[in-house]
Amino acid sequence: MKKIYFILILLVFPMKNFAQKNDIYEKTKDLNTTINTIYSVISGEKGKKRDWNLFLNLFHENAYLIQNVPTKSGKDSLVYIKPQQFVETSRKWMEENGFFENEIHRTTNVFGSNAQVFTSYEIKMTKNQVKPSVRGINNIQLYFDGKRWWVLSIFWTRETPNNPIPEKYLGK
Repeated sequence: MKKIYFILILLVFPMKNFAQKNDIYEKTKDLNTTINTIYSVISGEKGKKRDWNLFLNLFHENAYLIQNVPTKSGKDSLVYIKPQQFVETSRKWMEENGFFENEIHRTTNVFGSNAQVFTSYEIKMTKNQVKPSVRGINNIQLYFDGKRWWVLSIFWTRETPNNPIPEKYLGK
């Protein structure tokens, strides 16, 4: 009987692994799907668990997330973190408070296997919130390996009164 369970486990585990690999391929096979997955995987109502495994599998092993943080002196300060660090520092807060990052405009440039996507966003704490809490621009670099797109970096800057999003990046 133990042999039967062991054989079943050996048969089921590879299928689950295959399904996960197939799922990530479907979510990264083109630029639009990849960018949409970035937004959808981190967004959700208060109490909703995110698919952090999917989030991490969007990124190349050498990827970074970079936040541009304005300082009181007016100079910018860049904060670099690995995707795993982002999950570790953001997971609890996002799931306890709710967080929706929605794309409001996109500009895409592609040359061969290299892509640069400027994607303007707004952040709301609930899906039905009318006025966004924050807006800004994500500058996303991606690499196509012949099978799928990998996120190499996401560099974002939040909108401030002194640095509003230019009209050309609002899609109006």
